Amino acid sequence: YTYTAPVGQFKPNAFGLFDVLGNVWEWTCSEYKNKYQGSEKVCKNSASLFVLRGGSWDSTARGARSADRVGYEPSGRGRGYGFRLIRTP
Repeated sequence: YTYTAPVGQFKPNAFGLFDVLGNVWEWTCSEYKNKYQGSEKVCKNSASLFVLRGGSWDSTARGARSADRVGYEPSGRGRGYGFRLIRTP
């Protein structure tokens, strides 16, 4: 695609979830550290860099996977960045 696709445009994964990877880089609440050592399991209220995961519609195939991560400033904005809303029962 050459733009962010509408939600539900593609088939769901094996868990029944739509658009898990490759639509937008997803902001997390984790502080970015150059070497991943499980530190992303802890949310932070403030940090100089936060983690973006998963790649977007303009990423390479390698970039469009949940293991791909980059650090970005909290004030950073881009047309390929977003977040996922979740609902608990």
